[in-house]
Amino acid sequence: MVFPHAYRTEHSETHTSNAEYGDYYARVISKKIKIQPALHKILQHVDSNRKQILSDLQEFIKIRTIWPNAECVKEMVRMKDHIEKWMRKLGAKYESFDIGCHKVGNQKIKLPPVTLATVRGSSDITVCVYCNVDVRDPCISKWKTNPWEAVEVGKEVYGNGVVLGKGPLLCWIEVINAFIQAKVPLPVTVKFIIETNYFNRSIGLKDFLMTQKQIFLHDIDYVVVNDSEWLNDKYPCITYGVIGIVHVDLYVTTVANSGEDPEVTMEEIVSRICNGDVVTIPLYDKYVTQITPDEENLYESININFEEMKKQLPPERQNWSKSKLLMHYWRKPTIFVDKVERCTCDKRDTTKIKRHIILKIVPKQIPKLIAELLKNYILNLAQTLKLKNTVEVEYTTDTKPFVEDCHSLNYEAARRATIQIYKEDPNMIRDDKDLKNLNILEMLERNILILPLSVKGSSGGEDNEHIQLKNLYESIKLIAAYLFQVRLLSDGSK
Repeated sequence: MVFPHAYRTEHSETHTSNAEYGDYYARVISKKIKIQPALHKILQHVDSNRKQILSDLQEFIKIRTIWPNAECVKEMVRMKDHIEKWMRKLGAKYESFDIGCHKVGNQKIKLPPVTLATVRGSSDITVCVYCNVDVRDPCISKWKTNPWEAVEVGKEVYGNGVVLGKGPLLCWIEVINAFIQAKVPLPVTVKFIIETNYFNRSIGLKDFLMTQKQIFLHDIDYVVVNDSEWLNDKYPCITYGVIGIVHVDLYVTTVANSGEDPEVTMEEIVSRICNGDVVTIPLYDKYVTQITPDEENLYESININFEEMKKQLPPERQNWSKSKLLMHYWRKPTIFVDKVERCTCDKRDTTKIKRHIILKIVPKQIPKLIAELLKNYILNLAQTLKLKNTVEVEYTTDTKPFVEDCHSLNYEAARRATIQIYKEDPNMIRDDKDLKNLNILEMLERNILILPLSVKGSSGGEDNEHIQLKNLYESIKLIAAYLFQVRLLSDGSK
């Protein structure tokens, strides 16, 4: 072994210090957390049953759970039966609930059922996992494989739902099955909330869960959602916050003999509410939570290929720092204004045009207040500029921003589990897409962990959805390690 000082001479200079060696040692040690013998058995079981896991995934993918779709009603029943079959195999106590109807036009449609299940562990510490098994209706011509099959392509597996929905649920099922097969006691109790209406904004789910808050949900300690994705394909991530979204439609209607082109009116307004993706409305960022030095350090510590990222940025942003760039996407409110839409109805009304506005909001910004601020500003602007055409603003839907304490026990358990499985300290990140289900799950009043299972570019919920085979198997191991860590840290905190 050659020590750093071995070749020093009287003229040599050293640029290291005890502090730097200490930091290096700390970084190395931080990436080493011992695998418990019980966890080792689970990892071995997963590695020995890879073919069976793929076969089980195939059974989920082939069920066409598109909702709302009248042709797939039988498939929804088939999926419910398939889930219940698995719950019986896992020794779970379960029940599927009808949660009412939803009106589509003049027709009432029965909402798909929600399944609640409990698998008792060796302790009363309870982790509740939210899963969905519905998928988008795939555009077959855009898929490189059959979306209703789990197809291996190189080192990846393609299929509708392998990343978002069915894949994560299968991972949890395989984890519990591994504990049973390896004859290892499940360290905590696991509860499932399984719905089939995620892509339809989970209509009816919140009202239903409110009825279960003092029954099925009364004893849960932590919540897990397997959504979001890594920033790249190398460094694992844990997501602790997501943006909110406000959707607004802006209409301009031509007034007879106004002599004013509606597109000119529209452009006059849009040019005053934004500059690119930066919002220029006065007081828009008044209620944004202030960024602290500790939070800024989180951005600086994130492992990404920053130089590669900068190449894809517009010239004016290529000199930004890493923290400034990441905060722009995750932490600063921005705006997107869609292209002009014209009437496509039979009447071909050319007097009215529309532009869809998407406002990205962040913690402390309240969706309805932000929408009201935008509406009032535009209407006042129309009066101030004395625009002759009629201007209307319609607020459609929203999702609140979400942020969680990333230093909580739930997140620390996930961080330690990630180090055990991936040998890397995970990036603590935010996501710049809205996750609607988090707004519903907040009513549980428990810490919610967002644990991504797939690498960047997996197309979750989109055409050609796919997951790396390595990620599929490692995700099962990660969840198992997380359950052990939750038990370990919870016992230590008592």
